[in-house]
Amino acid sequence: RRDVLLVSASGLVVLLDAQFNVDILATRATQPDLFEMQGYLNSFAAKSGGIIFPGPIMAANLISAEGNALLELPIRASHFADDGGAEVVHQYVRDALKSVST
Repeated sequence: RRDVLLVSASGLVVLLDAQFNVDILATRATQPDLFEMQGYLNSFAAKSGGIIFPGPIMAANLISAEGNALLELPIRASHFADDGGAEVVHQYVRDALKSVST
C-alpha cells in the first residue's frame, strides 16, 4: 500500500511511499523500495511516484524514462531545525514534487 496519494486539480496523480531504508551510503532510496514503488505505480496505472526516506541532505533525485517518473525525496526531522525551518523544507518538497509533474 502507498502512504500518500496526491491528485492535482488537472487530474495528475502522484503516489508517495514513506520508507525508513537507505542505500549503503545513506543517500538514496534502496533498490527494493524503488522496485516496490514501481509495482504500486503499475497497480494504480499511475505514471508518477516517489519515495520519502531519511536521507542526510535535502537533495531530491528524479528517475524518469518513457513518461514515467520516480522521485527519491530525502527528508528527516532534523532538516526543519538545521536547514532553515518549516518554510524552507516545505518549499523544497513543493519544488521536488513539481519535477515529477512536468
